[in-house]
Amino acid sequence: MNTILNSRADLDALVFAPDRLATALAQINQSRAHGDATLLRFGFADSAELEAYGLAAGVTLEAPAPYVPVEPTPDLAATQRAYDAATEALLDQRAASWGYRSMERAAGYAQSTNPQWAGEAGALIAHRDAVWLAGYAIASAVLAGERTVPVLADYLAELPAMPARPAV
Repeated sequence: MNTILNSRADLDALVFAPDRLATALAQINQSRAHGDATLLRFGFADSAELEAYGLAAGVTLEAPAPYVPVEPTPDLAATQRAYDAATEALLDQRAASWGYRSMERAAGYAQSTNPQWAGEAGALIAHRDAVWLAGYAIASAVLAGERTVPVLADYLAELPAMPARPAV
């Protein structure tokens, strides 16, 4: 069985290109001469609609295959990068709430001779570690198939809460 046309667009292109239409009709007639049915892979209401395009009756019509949506496979590496960036941003926001430019800058005060700054740095470093450990536990559960990838907002909500600011 020969497939000559796969869509209405193919047929429309033939109708507006007489030389291509003539070639297609010749292929249909040649197939019929050899006893082959010619298959058009798109749905017409009936053979009259097909004949309106100037194609002879007797062409076998096949209904198009039903559309089955395919869920996109998540790109876990890209998702992990996005969640890591969101985690970093969350940690930076939390450090900023204590007056530091970023979590990295806050951690730089761990050895400060100022007890308040050193205490805050220690608390923020411990918080940073807890957040990353929780994030990695979530990622491990996703990779092990134990859970689905959470929505970013849900992921961030699952991370440990900001600790109280130490008073030194």
